[in-house]
Amino acid sequence: MIFLVLSGAALPENLKEIRAYKKHIGGAELRADFLADPGGEDWPGFFQALGELPLILTLRKPEDGGRFCESEDRRRELFLSLLEKGNFRYIDLEGGVDFPDVEEAARAKGVRIIRSFHDFTGVPEDLTGRVRSLVRKPGDIPKAAVMPKSCRDFARLIDAFRDLQDVTKILLGMGQFGFAARVLAPRLGSWLTFASPAGDALAPGLIDPRTLDTVYRYHSQSPATRVFGIIGSPILHSKSPHIHNPGYTKLGIDGVYVPFHVDRVEDFLPVVRKLNIEGFSVTVPFKEEIPGFCAHTEDAVRGTGACNTVKPREDGLYGYNTDVEGFLAPLRAAFPAGLSGLRAAVIGAGGAARSAVYALAREGARVLVVNRTAHRARRLCGDIQKALGLCEERVRWVRPGEQGLALIEEYAQLIVNSTTMGMSPWEDLDPLAARAFRGTETVYDMVYSPRETLFLKRALAAGCAVIYGEQMLMSQAYRQFYVYTGKELDPSAAYDL
Repeated sequence: MIFLVLSGAALPENLKEIRAYKKHIGGAELRADFLADPGGEDWPGFFQALGELPLILTLRKPEDGGRFCESEDRRRELFLSLLEKGNFRYIDLEGGVDFPDVEEAARAKGVRIIRSFHDFTGVPEDLTGRVRSLVRKPGDIPKAAVMPKSCRDFARLIDAFRDLQDVTKILLGMGQFGFAARVLAPRLGSWLTFASPAGDALAPGLIDPRTLDTVYRYHSQSPATRVFGIIGSPILHSKSPHIHNPGYTKLGIDGVYVPFHVDRVEDFLPVVRKLNIEGFSVTVPFKEEIPGFCAHTEDAVRGTGACNTVKPREDGLYGYNTDVEGFLAPLRAAFPAGLSGLRAAVIGAGGAARSAVYALAREGARVLVVNRTAHRARRLCGDIQKALGLCEERVRWVRPGEQGLALIEEYAQLIVNSTTMGMSPWEDLDPLAARAFRGTETVYDMVYSPRETLFLKRALAAGCAVIYGEQMLMSQAYRQFYVYTGKELDPSAAYDL
């Protein structure tokens, strides 16, 4: 179930939120610690309007992520008062709280008790034991919200789900590393998860109920649901779930595609095994690192030294590079006569740049790599020259600066940004701010969120033809989808990016 967290200062605000998301939720949690005047509210009218929707009563202290700053005696009194006023189905009491009169009043009204603890510092080593110890009486529901700080922490959280299969519980991961656990709650075995349109402003890792339901297919998940995903750092901005998940829905595949925030590839691989992840995409900053973990790679991976698609099989990880063809697809439409002889400048020397430079050089273009770090640019050019058997004049490099700007003019038929400048949290950065566009260039930004970066806005204002990153995103995703599922996406379908 998805429970909507109600954090409005007055009950009418909370009713408005319920009405907006009613078809996506199975219940709601009333955060009474956010109410400005609990005693002055129209409780009978609120519950009449609420109908049969199950409601959790929560009154959270600051140390547990709440706003109730008065004494424990006052909190106990308010709990009793609200239980008397309303038809709550559940009440959330922290594991260390001892309010016997509140428990008695709750049980007398048939209100089920949720026993909770929050750990904002990490994932306790004894998480399984702590969750079990929360249950005081039959019918109590233990709840733990923990903050994984690494892939190792996340793996320990997954272990706790496995070890608590026999327990009806609420188990939540907070923050970037914990996001996937929220999305996969029904697949992992959490009795419910929480959602809020306020998102991270209310609690780390929360998303809105509509996205959780429609994008991440929450209500269609089960323990048998196949898991796919994308790894990176940062990653929660990724639009790939908005392509793959609708594809599963359209083709009747019981699967879900989830973003995994990763710090170390080697620490994510145990997660792959624990969750039986059947395929994962790879983005910044791991595209150049992941081939080292693959038992088998295709030619494009070996040629570029970069991998963006991984398919685990019994004999190891298989690595693919769908970025090459994804990058070329919109260029073939923009240059119908072909790319042979085209002079192109590629900004950056990371994994995305490797795919772009390899693709352009393979198609016969002359390429200039523009990058601040000389050894990365030099290594990229050398690797591509060796992979394709090219002379140095076909793939060159230069640092930005006066000399670099002058040389770019010789390669300005196509200018490609392969860096992360322009995407969150670097929306105000322009990878080629020192150069004015003349209107004769075709400008290609591999960043897809936001759709129009500062770089592309300048190009459009100058009258340049532009290629958006989402065009590449869609093209490379089609092949990824086939690698993972053996089925093809419809390129003509509309996707809400």
